[in-house]
Amino acid sequence: MQWTPWIIFAALVMGAGYLLRVLSSQARSQLQLLALTRELERSNRELRDFAAIASHDLQEPLRKIQAFGDRLAERAEGTLDPESSDYLLRMQRAAARMQALVQDLLEYSRVATRQAGLESIDLHRVLAGVVSDLDERVQSSGGRVEIGPLPTIVASPLHMRQLFQNLIANGLKFQRDGVAPVVRVEAVPALKGWEFRISDNGIGFEDR
Repeated sequence: MQWTPWIIFAALVMGAGYLLRVLSSQARSQLQLLALTRELERSNRELRDFAAIASHDLQEPLRKIQAFGDRLAERAEGTLDPESSDYLLRMQRAAARMQALVQDLLEYSRVATRQAGLESIDLHRVLAGVVSDLDERVQSSGGRVEIGPLPTIVASPLHMRQLFQNLIANGLKFQRDGVAPVVRVEAVPALKGWEFRISDNGIGFEDR
């Protein structure tokens, strides 16, 4: 085939057209990525604003619950029966944990802008708090939560608490008829770190 100037010109035009289409596709992809990035930044800003407002609005009623709970405990000291004293103590502890969760809400909202706060945490203490929060659910289901050996690790206290609370709550919820739920949490040393094992005697789920 003889390459005449017209054939060469046509080939260059076709090549230029293909190149323009490729560049146009890349430009569209970049614009879409830029739009998604801006939308994500806007969403993160709204999340942080919501967390700040929500935590501020929740602080005051929590302070009142704690203050009046403390006054009631002082006034009724020695006069309440054991069961009533236990109810009052649980209320005070629940309010204190709620206040801690409100503070954690602010920390959680900052994950978009910085790494979640990592610190050395004793998982026995984390699990004890989770089980205490789920105490009513444990009692109403007639079940129990068994806590095996657990390590101290470097992690986000908020994230670990959420993880264990969701898993244990599901183990208590999806129970078999006539069988009291039992949820067990433990950890064993692994090749690199720890292997966590969470098991229950509930209905389970399909293998697929």
